[in-house]
Amino acid sequence: MKTCKKCDLQYDDSKKFCKKCGEPLEAEVKIESKAEAKKQVFEEKLKTDPLNVKLLHEYAQFLYENKLLKEAASVALKIIAIDEKDNGAKALLFNAYLQTGDYPNAIETGEELYPSKNTDAAFLLLLANAYQQTGNSQRAIEIYDQLLKLESGNTEAAYHKALALLSQNKPEEAAPIFGQLHAGGKTDRITAIYAGMDKAINNEHEAAIEILTPVLSEKGIHLSDPDNNRGFLYLAYALCQTTANVKKIDQWTKMLDLAVMKKMHHEMDEIYLAKTFIAIFKLKINTLAKSAGRYEIEERLAEYIKWRNPYFTEHSNPVFAAAWYAAALKQESFGFYDDAIESMKRCVPLAPDKKEYSNKLNELRKVLADINNKKKKREVITWSVIIAIIAIAIGAYLGYQRFKDNKVWSEALEKNTSLSLQWYRVESPKGRYYELSKVLEDSLFWEESKTKNTIKAFNSYLKKFPAGDFRDEALTMKEKALWNNAKE
Repeated sequence: MKTCKKCDLQYDDSKKFCKKCGEPLEAEVKIESKAEAKKQVFEEKLKTDPLNVKLLHEYAQFLYENKLLKEAASVALKIIAIDEKDNGAKALLFNAYLQTGDYPNAIETGEELYPSKNTDAAFLLLLANAYQQTGNSQRAIEIYDQLLKLESGNTEAAYHKALALLSQNKPEEAAPIFGQLHAGGKTDRITAIYAGMDKAINNEHEAAIEILTPVLSEKGIHLSDPDNNRGFLYLAYALCQTTANVKKIDQWTKMLDLAVMKKMHHEMDEIYLAKTFIAIFKLKINTLAKSAGRYEIEERLAEYIKWRNPYFTEHSNPVFAAAWYAAALKQESFGFYDDAIESMKRCVPLAPDKKEYSNKLNELRKVLADINNKKKKREVITWSVIIAIIAIAIGAYLGYQRFKDNKVWSEALEKNTSLSLQWYRVESPKGRYYELSKVLEDSLFWEESKTKNTIKAFNSYLKKFPAGDFRDEALTMKEKALWNNAKE
């Protein structure tokens, strides 16, 4: 390259003058680096002896150390072409592939090295990580396990094995590993979340809360992250076991995204989420007083149990059965036996093998039947007395009713309007002239409508008497009125 010192512009070596100012260009003096010089020396030597394996090894190692990875891989492949059993070249090639992110070729080369390096912990970790990068977590886990047999305290292998288990959606196997790592001082977000989950599952609820609360309270936490959602779930569950403060628990359940949970659906998560909802439900119904009545219990049933989210499957049926059973016991304590029976009818099919539930349903049915029988006996005694009184009173009552009916009818006829006939039916809904009043009202109402001779009046008649005796006449007169209005 040539440079114009005045304009600070660079030109190709073939140029002599600066296009901008016309000054002569000066050639740049470039001093080769030691590495470049050494590279040239290697290349010159290999021109005269291209199959010198020792020299090729030195050159490949030189390239690798200077981060010329693709060139190093090319030289290593040349060595292997000369000697397929050259594990030194394969090891360099394996590492070059790893550093360039070519994991499939790294795995292929690594498996060739595996028989001779299956006790090399560093190599096994690199090979397992490469498998994990390509999505073959099963083979990765096999190699991590082999490494952990060699070095049980290898925390990096344990951590990556746990991550591989998560990629297979096996949190129940990953959580104990993360728990051990957290106890050993590892405190990254993933480790903390699953260590807290492990504590919650093992009923160490205070410890779970202590681990999970800080990591899930960080500013800007992603609500759509699957691991965070698991954290919200097990933190809420742990709180359910340690506090009756529903508001504090709901703070975390409201952060749950069941759509995210469904994508990584796991039976254990489902059951613990159901347990969390049911624990909140029990806390809420336990605060109810008898005066709260049926509506309050029904409201809480609808909120937490009756309309189950599609996220839940048959795996959580026994948990929801326990919730219906708890509801039935509360209803029974309030004396709402019919409601308690309905709750048990929902409970028993969810856990058909649990005799406690079917026995409770039968017990409630018997209690309600006994109560109803006692009521019937009391009613028989009461009614025998009432009937005797009624028999005496009926004659007087009927006489009075007939007198009252005649009086109201006479007053209606005296006024002789549709409203007076309506008033009669209100006053005497079982009167002797009830049906006759309807016939007369039809005629009177029509006469009133016809006298008004307006569209509104005819509509009123047709609405009140859609099948009246004067329906056809009303339609005709309404049509005429509409025509007259149109002409005007």
